[in-house]
Amino acid sequence: MKPYSVTSGHRYPPGATVEKDGTNFCIFSRHATAVQLLLYEKPDSGRPFQVIDLDPIENRNFFFWHVFVEGMSGQEKISYTWKVDG
Repeated sequence: MKPYSVTSGHRYPPGATVEKDGTNFCIFSRHATAVQLLLYEKPDSGRPFQVIDLDPIENRNFFFWHVFVEGMSGQEKISYTWKVDG
């Protein structure tokens, strides 16, 4: 599967929110020092097809980490998880 382009996104609302041009992902973590969003082609995929490293300057407001995945419309049935350090 082809990797998606990403932008910084926004901190509200938490969770995955499908919007006109893609999907915004947001998670609250008071003590995180690093955050990654892992995208999987299917729920039982062994490995993610894309790992998105969130920058603490560009992708964080207060304790909310966020990223906007361009072109992800919600029709793809993609699964995701977070990897949080700290």
